[in-house]
Amino acid sequence: MRKASLALSQSSELELAEQLARKACKRAPNDPDNWVALSLAYLKQDKVEELHGALDRALRADPYHGAAVHAKCKALLESGLCEQAHEISSKAAAEPDPHPLTLLIHARTCRSVKKHDDALAAVDRMLKGTDGLERHKIGALFERGSILDELGQYDEAFEAYARANAGMPAGAPMHAESVIKNWSLETFGSIPESGNDSARPVFVIGVPRSGTTLTEQIIASHPEAVGVGELPLMPALVRRTVSSNLTQAILAGYADEYLALISERGGTEASRTIDKHMYGESAVGLATRMFPNARFIHCLRNPLDCCLSAYFQNFGANMPVSRDLISLGKHYVAHRRIMDHWKHTIGLPILTNVYEELVQDQE
Repeated sequence: MRKASLALSQSSELELAEQLARKACKRAPNDPDNWVALSLAYLKQDKVEELHGALDRALRADPYHGAAVHAKCKALLESGLCEQAHEISSKAAAEPDPHPLTLLIHARTCRSVKKHDDALAAVDRMLKGTDGLERHKIGALFERGSILDELGQYDEAFEAYARANAGMPAGAPMHAESVIKNWSLETFGSIPESGNDSARPVFVIGVPRSGTTLTEQIIASHPEAVGVGELPLMPALVRRTVSSNLTQAILAGYADEYLALISERGGTEASRTIDKHMYGESAVGLATRMFPNARFIHCLRNPLDCCLSAYFQNFGANMPVSRDLISLGKHYVAHRRIMDHWKHTIGLPILTNVYEELVQDQE
């Protein structure tokens, strides 16, 4: 049940993931891995209080459990509770043979409280160890880069980031031509609207590190809006769609499916629901035909800053193009070409939100 729950937590079946993890915890309440699985299901649903409760149960079962220590400290850091996170990680890292995940999060908590020497020591200890998984060592190299960057040792930081990215295969940039061809002005004009007049969806679009998360957070702070993170549905709909074969019935079904998902994730009280994800540019044409009254926000940032920031970020398997600077540059250019197609060739009303202007004046 635990393995099934972990798999479902990576999909849209989050309630089922939670149910299975609960059953696993009930069956084996002293197994911290079950509570960690439950915490992941809570995390995906933004159930912060329940997440901490599950992780506290895991740590009561085993105070030095690597995944539990890592998840607990990470959640505390994201809530701004750096000192509390550092206290937990310090106790776990003081063990004679701490788990690699414990050392990894301890380095991050040390950095959060400006104890950079301790952070570097934790990273180096992990990198010299023999029992860590390769992805953990890659994470340690990203963390080492962040530590050195904060210390102003930029050449050494870049070397660490380069080593981290070299440990994973690079992905290919987007193919702008195929999107533009499949959604030409002629094809777009022949596709009917769904007939759904909902104005709830707000799509925030941008390459990684362009300000999409900040934009979502600002809008979601309004009492009439709610953020639902990066929903997987729109990219999935694009993958199963041939634009020239779309009918009103198909689009109406897509719209109903999408509204059901955002209602499940964000409730039905808010008048605006914000959906942002890293590959949203390819879905703009389809989303417009599903929801003619939807809003679209395009986040832009200086290309050099944007690509370097993505290169310095550990996206894991979610953004393989970020592992190579040349590929990142090509990806950025393809993104801009697609967005220019929607704005200027198709003529869709899309608000452009410039990151540098946003951080200077968020009003």
